[in-house]
Amino acid sequence: MVWHDEHRRNGTRTRQPRQLTPPPAQPGTSLPGALRTLHQRAGCPTPHSLAVATGNLLSADDVRKILHGDLHGTWEQVIALIRAMDGEPFQIAGATSSRS
Repeated sequence: MVWHDEHRRNGTRTRQPRQLTPPPAQPGTSLPGALRTLHQRAGCPTPHSLAVATGNLLSADDVRKILHGDLHGTWEQVIALIRAMDGEPFQIAGATSSRS
């Protein structure tokens, strides 16, 4: 799952025995982090190409802001962005559990 990978990438694992379930999502940071990981897995497409891939539901500037956590798009926009990066919304289900 992308959420697991983001936590590993940020060094949140400890030297304690491996947990079977991920640590709880941190509000405000886990969704952008999971999206950034998905962005990297997609080959780091440009914000402009992602905006086009969403059918211009998002602007390139909005894509950039969402990936950096500076903008919380609507769920429709986030789903479009995930799919533009060849992802599926269930891939970041752990990260979205903290969204209000």
